[in-house]
Amino acid sequence: MTAAKLICENRRDEAGKQLLLELDEIQDQVEKILYYVRMEQVYRDYLIHPVPLRETVLQAVRGQKRHFIQCGMSIEVDMDEVTVSTDEKWVIFILGQIFSNSRKYRRPAGAKIRISMKTGERQKSLVIEDNGRGIPAEDLGRIFQKGFTGKNGREKNSHATGMGLYICKRLCKKLDIGIVCQSKEGEYTRMILTFPDSDHEKIL
Repeated sequence: MTAAKLICENRRDEAGKQLLLELDEIQDQVEKILYYVRMEQVYRDYLIHPVPLRETVLQAVRGQKRHFIQCGMSIEVDMDEVTVSTDEKWVIFILGQIFSNSRKYRRPAGAKIRISMKTGERQKSLVIEDNGRGIPAEDLGRIFQKGFTGKNGREKNSHATGMGLYICKRLCKKLDIGIVCQSKEGEYTRMILTFPDSDHEKIL
């Protein structure tokens, strides 16, 4: 895939751009499988340390820049830099899955994602909200279940597997990150990641 991407990067025509998008989708599915396989032994592949969260968010956005441009989706990052104790590689993967769902179930025009931060006395919460089609109330309590695709996922050409949010939930549990979803059908979906309290900022 890396070699194919390099070839496409040297082709500036529409066919090359479309092929890059398809390769990104394949890579996303491969990564999802790899994370699923390694999920039970995550402790062997992660390192909890002070991480600049805004920069990590921007890195996740840059990683999916082509897809956001292709589908005409705008991104607003409205947060100051804060430091949390986590593993940025795993957080970037989790954000990628959330972004993927936002794109998949976006509204036809004016689609956007807003990313912001809520800081409490002993916790920091990252809020990712889109203005897409939302999740039906009867599905909302099941979106983190393995293999659950729901009403939206059963629509033609959705390509939903019901694994992305399931893996996110399991990884968040391993990293001690809270993850909840709030949504209203036809209006928005809001994913909230709450990072554990730490005292590393005092040390820094």
